[in-house]
Amino acid sequence: MRGSAQFRAVMGAGRRARTGTVVVYLAPTSGPVWRAGFVVSRVVGNSVERHRLTRRLRAIVAAEMTDSAIGWDIVVRALRPAGQVSFQRLAQAVRWCLVKAAT
Repeated sequence: MRGSAQFRAVMGAGRRARTGTVVVYLAPTSGPVWRAGFVVSRVVGNSVERHRLTRRLRAIVAAEMTDSAIGWDIVVRALRPAGQVSFQRLAQAVRWCLVKAAT
C-alpha cells in the first residue's frame, strides 16, 4: 500500500484490533487481493531499529496472507514496545489482532 490516502481510508473505515505492541486495521477489498502497509514511527527507535521492525512485520503479515476469495487491506501500526519484543511475541500479537479484527 502506498500513499497517505490509502492508509487513511483503511484506518478510517476498517476494523481495528490492538495489543500492547501493535494496532492492526483491516478493510475488505473487492477481490482476492491483499495489500499491507506499515506505520513505524520514531518513538520505536532509530532508523536501523525501525527498518528492522518493518522487515519483521512484513514477514509476519506475508506468512498470514492466504489465498481466499476475500482480500484485505491491512495497516499495521507499531507501538513503542514493539521494538523491544521477540519475533515470536510480535508474531503472536499480529496474528491475534488479525483474527480479532477479521471477526
